[in-house]
Amino acid sequence: MTQRSYIMALDSLEGLGPMAIQSLVAAYPHETSLLRASNQAVAQLLGQRANRWCGPGRFKQCLKEAEDLLDKQSQQGIQSHCFLDDNYPERLKTLPDLPMMIHVIGSASLNVKHMLAVVGSRKPSPNGLLNTEYWVQSMRAVDPCIVSGLAFGVDVLAHEVAMQQGMITVAVLAHGLHVIHPRSHRDMARRILASGGSLISEHPIGVEPKVGAFPRRNRIIAGLCDATLVVEAAIKSGAGITAEMANQYHRSVFAIPGRPQDVMTQGCLDLIQRHVAEMAVHPQRMLDSLGWSTPSNHAEKKPSNGQHQGVIDALSKGHQRVDDIMNETGLDASKVLAALGELLWSNHVMVRHGRYRLQATEASVQGAEAERTP
Repeated sequence: MTQRSYIMALDSLEGLGPMAIQSLVAAYPHETSLLRASNQAVAQLLGQRANRWCGPGRFKQCLKEAEDLLDKQSQQGIQSHCFLDDNYPERLKTLPDLPMMIHVIGSASLNVKHMLAVVGSRKPSPNGLLNTEYWVQSMRAVDPCIVSGLAFGVDVLAHEVAMQQGMITVAVLAHGLHVIHPRSHRDMARRILASGGSLISEHPIGVEPKVGAFPRRNRIIAGLCDATLVVEAAIKSGAGITAEMANQYHRSVFAIPGRPQDVMTQGCLDLIQRHVAEMAVHPQRMLDSLGWSTPSNHAEKKPSNGQHQGVIDALSKGHQRVDDIMNETGLDASKVLAALGELLWSNHVMVRHGRYRLQATEASVQGAEAERTP
């Protein structure tokens, strides 16, 4: 019987919680000592949670089930770590509600130097999609591990862009690793693994997706990372929950602002107003705030003035979609999006329903471009 089996068996007892489990392990370091303990002694230790203890007879069965499940997972390439293991993610060890077990498939390290959570709406606006691409692309300079939840919208795009940029990405799931939810993201999950990333969960195989498990999953996204970036969020949203948890864990939180009348940015504005999150104005400012230095040979590649002007010229000719601007300018998507991102932040361009147009007259934008020229 291994220590992991012991912890996993305790974790299977519904309602115990991390503090109760840690108290039991401190008092009874091995399963044999717990099995020899009297029910009265265990009940006294658990206090209000005494009724969660199943007794030595049932717990023997829990131990056997845990050992069998760990063997089955190992055969499927799933690594399991309890909170006492050296391979357990260091950042999670500091959480008051840390998961007792972490199950991992894939080769990504969960203890790399920089880990960034990118979260947001399942139904992002066109501007939200643009911001997701722009901000994740801009992180390439410091090569963080990008963490998200494999959900529709911002999550899956963050994973996609991270892989496109050669960054490692990790998806945190709210169910066992035997299934992918939503099912339409199974190919994405396979590509994450093929690119050197990982899928992780606190749940063993056999645990199916349940609505109530997703908010609790968000604490792992928040706790696994040094910082959380909220791209878009309504007032009450999973992304907002993740941000709140990250703030409670004393991790850095950033939120991209937007117009107050846009439902999908109201949550971000609320986080900023309540000082839960810093305003995310520009990727480099966020990196500076985090103290993540930018290696000189990986410096952020800002679009050149010529690229800015090419995009401006395309917009002035009536080309409003990214694909059309790419065809007109001959630039690839990353350069067009980077140029549009800077023009958006400088208020020279606006976007609505995926269409971009100049915010000011072309002459004024060209004047602004001239000011940028050294």
